[in-house]
Amino acid sequence: MFLDIDGYDIIYITKANYEDIWEVYDTNPKRFIAMGGKVAEKTGILESIDQTPQGFNVSNIHFFGIWQNGQPVAVVDLLLGYPRQDCLWIGLLLVHSDFHGKGVGSVIAKSIIQASERAGFAGVSLGVIKGNGGVV
Repeated sequence: MFLDIDGYDIIYITKANYEDIWEVYDTNPKRFIAMGGKVAEKTGILESIDQTPQGFNVSNIHFFGIWQNGQPVAVVDLLLGYPRQDCLWIGLLLVHSDFHGKGVGSVIAKSIIQASERAGFAGVSLGVIKGNGGVV
């Protein structure tokens, strides 16, 4: 596992378990309306699992859910070596709305940065949807 966060369980999201993380998506309708003009659908998670930049090595994609005490609290999509070999890209860091403003996103972001440093990446980039600048 690329990422380890004390007090949290991290589980890769696959086509077999993607519905387990649906609650995180469902509690963030504004994010999806800003992105595509409509609320999230479960099939969108499946699309995220298969979505990769053209020519990108799929083994460098880490799409996982983060749980605390059995409850899903966040979804993270990381691309190692994107857009440059020495960079880590956070394509998605979505926190369950019940955990907004409680430091969960910050803990996750800091852990990602620490993991990227340990792995030797020179930098971390975060994809931000236009109109969602309040996240940074």
